[in-house]
Amino acid sequence: MRRYVKRVNAFLLAPDNVQQRSIQKLRLQACGRSDFTDQWITEAIGRWGVEELELVIDNSSWRYDFRLLDGCKNVRLKRLVLSNCYHRFAPAPLTFQSLTSLTLCKESLRMLHVLDILGNCGQLVDLRLKDSGCRQPAFNIVIPNSQLKSLQLDNYNTVSVHLALVPCLETFACRGQPTIIRYGDVPRLRHVSLNFLQTGDNGKDDSSGSNRTYQLSKFFTGAPPSLEYLVLQLRGRQMWIEPTAIPVRLNHLNKLFIANVPMNWDTIWILCLVGAAPALESLHVHFDNNSEKASAAGSLDVQVEHHPYHHHLKELVVIGFNGAVWQTGFVKQIIQASPMLERAHLLDGHVVEDEDRELVGLEIVRRRREWHECERSEVLRVLADGISSPHLEIVLE
Repeated sequence: MRRYVKRVNAFLLAPDNVQQRSIQKLRLQACGRSDFTDQWITEAIGRWGVEELELVIDNSSWRYDFRLLDGCKNVRLKRLVLSNCYHRFAPAPLTFQSLTSLTLCKESLRMLHVLDILGNCGQLVDLRLKDSGCRQPAFNIVIPNSQLKSLQLDNYNTVSVHLALVPCLETFACRGQPTIIRYGDVPRLRHVSLNFLQTGDNGKDDSSGSNRTYQLSKFFTGAPPSLEYLVLQLRGRQMWIEPTAIPVRLNHLNKLFIANVPMNWDTIWILCLVGAAPALESLHVHFDNNSEKASAAGSLDVQVEHHPYHHHLKELVVIGFNGAVWQTGFVKQIIQASPMLERAHLLDGHVVEDEDRELVGLEIVRRRREWHECERSEVLRVLADGISSPHLEIVLE
């Protein structure tokens, strides 16, 4: 640690006669506290003009008074990542007013600090809150004068999220335990990604928490947002989604991607969700072949009484398709209810998260399946039986 401190000092605390350098991005990680941490931060931002700073404090936490930078003339900080480090006093520093991207992790996520920062980051466009160590109270976000466009909660561990007043918000992502989502005044919100894993009381993916169930409507409470693209990943050993109709109408939704559906879950809830999106044009469904296999009574019956027709659906893609009877029945029901469907693409494979894309995108990884000709012919025969649409193309990989 002494050698590390010495070398960082030589780099950041150089004498005044050293030639002025420009540092665009700096990631500083320390195992515990150091008497030089405050100086490092001040010099990096105030003297060297760092534009992107990632400060990670392991095995401890650190308080820094960002008001020390208010008198510095070379401050160009735009992106800030803090892990186990937070602003020391309540008055907001001038540095935060020019931030466009902010990520807060672990101890940096204390609620009072988050709300205080949000109220003073007038230029903030991207906000990410990650890895909260303890259960947070309900997160109620009201920032009427904010420019915030993207909000991502990653293992934030809160009971509910209320997007009460975020006028410029365009994309929202939430990952972790199932969380009630309430929408308020978010007129520009178009893209939502929800990735929920139901776990037991011990925080592990086991069956001890299987008695807790959620209705899909719990993720769309309040004023229905004008969503255009929705990504859902709902996972767990036991099915915890109640297969009930959704009272909310997602009238503007035109693209839906449902990924990592466990093989032992029923698929009725998917049909219920599709039925709540009358303008849907593209539907992607991925079945996780690595999860527990479907039981005999699990996913076989996908019949839904009075299911609506999907008059705008043009594309259906099913990933992880292996020709099982219940999968074929699910696809056939979608086809029967979609008179304008142009293409049904059924393929083996899986999905991976592409964190380089805006928010958290999903990328399809194909895996070519060796079909026996009789098996392929039987699947295609069942799917085409009773379908008279001349423009429908069924592709089985």
